[in-house]
Amino acid sequence: MTDVWQGLVIELVILALLGVGYYLFQKRRILRFEANKVPYLYSRMLQLLLVHKDESIAQPKLDDLIIKIDDFINQTTNINPKSEVQKFLNSSDCHSEYKEELRSLYNELP
Repeated sequence: MTDVWQGLVIELVILALLGVGYYLFQKRRILRFEANKVPYLYSRMLQLLLVHKDESIAQPKLDDLIIKIDDFINQTTNINPKSEVQKFLNSSDCHSEYKEELRSLYNELP
């Protein structure tokens, strides 16, 4: 009977060690994602704006926003374009087809 209990304790210790290892691995992934969250969200915004941009129509506000987001992602400027995104969302230049997705990305920004 002691062999059964000894085997059970060994299995529990192994499972506990695997659980602690998995927890530490996930914690590291979450911390790494949080560190890269802002550039990730801005790149998703940039991708969304570029996909819906119509080259045949002059859209100076959209072009300006795309440039500001791109400069921030590439770290050529330290100015966070969050206020420009908010202004663009409230303007009439922001089309309803991508406004909701852009707003959801904006709301995720810290």
